[in-house]
Amino acid sequence: MDTEASASSTNVGGGSGGAGEDDTPELYWLLVYNMLTNLGSMPSDRIHSMLNMFVQTPNSYEWSPQQLEAYLNRLVRDDKLVSSGGQYSIRKPAA
Repeated sequence: MDTEASASSTNVGGGSGGAGEDDTPELYWLLVYNMLTNLGSMPSDRIHSMLNMFVQTPNSYEWSPQQLEAYLNRLVRDDKLVSSGGQYSIRKPAA
């Protein structure tokens, strides 16, 4: 597994802190990282659709498109993703 993908997640605020909830952003980060690595850059609505398809019970995907966009923008601020023209992609390591 890529060490960059297994790095600490970026949490989304507003959770109740219940059991397993803290793992949700980490799971989403790993899925988004793998999606963007394998499929290339994509807009948040496509990422949202794919998460809806792939995240099933017991950890079903329940974020709104706005929550996902806020999370993706936080990953951009944390230098994990790049956003350009409405497309998100993995930030390339500095050479």
